[in-house]
Amino acid sequence: MEDLTRTDIQLYIEDQLVQDQMMQRLSTEEPIACTKLVQEIGEAAQGVFLWVELVVKSLLNGLSNQDRVEHLSKRLKQLPRGLEDLYTHIVTNIDNVYQEEASRLYQLIAVAIEQPGDWKPAETLSVLSVYLAMHEESFLDPKFNTELQDRDIVLLKCKETNVFLKTRCGGLIELQYVPGSTEIVPGKEGFNPTIAIVKALDYQVKMDAFVNQWFYIPPKDQIITYAKRLDSDKKVSEAELIHLFDRLGQALGRESMLPIAVQACMTRYLQAKLRQHNVVTEKKFERPLLEYALVPTSDSERFIRPEVVSILLSFGAKPNQKFDGQSPW
Repeated sequence: MEDLTRTDIQLYIEDQLVQDQMMQRLSTEEPIACTKLVQEIGEAAQGVFLWVELVVKSLLNGLSNQDRVEHLSKRLKQLPRGLEDLYTHIVTNIDNVYQEEASRLYQLIAVAIEQPGDWKPAETLSVLSVYLAMHEESFLDPKFNTELQDRDIVLLKCKETNVFLKTRCGGLIELQYVPGSTEIVPGKEGFNPTIAIVKALDYQVKMDAFVNQWFYIPPKDQIITYAKRLDSDKKVSEAELIHLFDRLGQALGRESMLPIAVQACMTRYLQAKLRQHNVVTEKKFERPLLEYALVPTSDSERFIRPEVVSILLSFGAKPNQKFDGQSPW
């Protein structure tokens, strides 16, 4: 491994550290010490490219703090040599003031990946989605909503979030400008990263059209992906599901979430909502709910889910009810 990555590691150190403007100035003043420092990084790496990347980030932070070569050498000596130990070192040395925010960010990023049973594969969160997920408690603040109608303010918030990620997460999470666990201080009790993401995506889709033409708008199926995860989360009460999902209909362009719940097999919400108000036999939707369940379309689950059909039948759905001249059977 070490022989295979040695050249790439040296090129990375040269490109990211040696060519840094402040490092260039130090090299002019102390050429021998700087050369020794670069050699020590390559030797300590033991062929692990990611270790080098994290170490170089730490040294660049030192350079931005006006560190001299002796300070950079001390930084290097204090950093653990193993990758797992280095992760632990970085996480546990995050400023205590930032620990709760760091916990929230790690949780958000941890759930924003594809998981088994997803409606559609989860996409990487945009920086605006991260910002909104971290400020969900401000959605009812009129000042907050007014500010986010201004493109320049939204852009400023995105730039601030970039800095926010670096300072709160020790460089472990960063923005990319393209379309074993470590315990940390737990976040505020009750924080649910999936709920935060659902609220953020919902808010983002509903943002002013003028602002949205400049920023990435998450596909609506991403909202369904995270909503379906919430439906499977027994820690989320049925009352909270109803409160959250009823609001999602507007973002998804629907008057009701029930057809989507049938198509995406959100069984907990489906049952809770029908217990609240049984509309199975009412002509409130484009098609009967049983039709949605038994006749899959391109925007529904590919297979019929017996539990969904069973729920609808238990609430009085009529198998022989005709739609477009034929019943779903």
